[in-house]
Amino acid sequence: MVKQVIILLIFCSNFSFAQQRDYFAYYQTINAAELSNLAQSYAQADSLYQISFKSVPRPFNQDLFLAAVNAVALKDYAKAKDYLEQGFSLGLQYKQVKQHQIHSTLKSNIKTGKLKKEFKLQNKIYQSKLDTRLVAVMKAMDERDQIPRQKKYDKMPWKEQQKHMKKADSINYTIVKSYLEEGLFFGVSTIGENNPGKYAVADLSLLMRHMSIENINELKPYFLKAIKEGEMRPWYFASAYDHVNMYKTTIEDRDENGRPILIIQQTYGTFYYTNDDRKLELYAIEDLEKAKVLRAEIGLDSMEEYALKQGLKMPIEGEFKKTF
Repeated sequence: MVKQVIILLIFCSNFSFAQQRDYFAYYQTINAAELSNLAQSYAQADSLYQISFKSVPRPFNQDLFLAAVNAVALKDYAKAKDYLEQGFSLGLQYKQVKQHQIHSTLKSNIKTGKLKKEFKLQNKIYQSKLDTRLVAVMKAMDERDQIPRQKKYDKMPWKEQQKHMKKADSINYTIVKSYLEEGLFFGVSTIGENNPGKYAVADLSLLMRHMSIENINELKPYFLKAIKEGEMRPWYFASAYDHVNMYKTTIEDRDENGRPILIIQQTYGTFYYTNDDRKLELYAIEDLEKAKVLRAEIGLDSMEEYALKQGLKMPIEGEFKKTF
């Protein structure tokens, strides 16, 4: 089944590249590479990674890291080194490499000391290319977002804490919107893909999770444009949308003992839980067919592929209810 999916994706990817050279085709080919790696077809995965990296001006550093992991599985350590060095030039952190199991293998086959020096050099250049103004704005928004969510605010009555959170979220939404309307995006090329201890596009996803669903829908065209141009991964948008919109509980949702019932319905299908059989399962989907269309619209892998890669049980259509 995995091999059949891969063959279909390779065909679709090649067709897509003939039609357009945007990041939607890139996401599709990266997905095929990940599925090939899962099937232990490492040579095929490497070929797909190379196709995807050549198709866009700026690959995502996390994809370059996974390509390096795949190259280690091929025992092609020189190629793994090349992928990592390219990743360093795009913000990949050496700490991530060191914490992964490939580090010990690389240490036995290449000079990792030189690799670390290359990271320091490339990272310095990379940081100098980021937009310091947007990084500063993101830092301020992130701090504003977190202040009313700190422990000292937990001592307040819930409604009072919510008031502070909504005020902070409203201010941040207004700021994000104003920059988007100016044609400026807090994306990979401006604030970075992932910067431990600093501020990056992942922080924008966090802010989005605290917006209203109306706010996200209003800004959706900007997010879709950013996804198409490689400024934001599709998953960041989909997971933020699900996080905001998946909880359907109201004060009336109570069981026979008066306990609140948590009702969950996802739109894109990005969150999962451990079920009664101790298996990972995607939370219920509001509409499976609609989810299929919406995931394709933003360049996400299919629900079946996502479940396969993450080792998840497919979701039910409808509602997930849990008493707490």
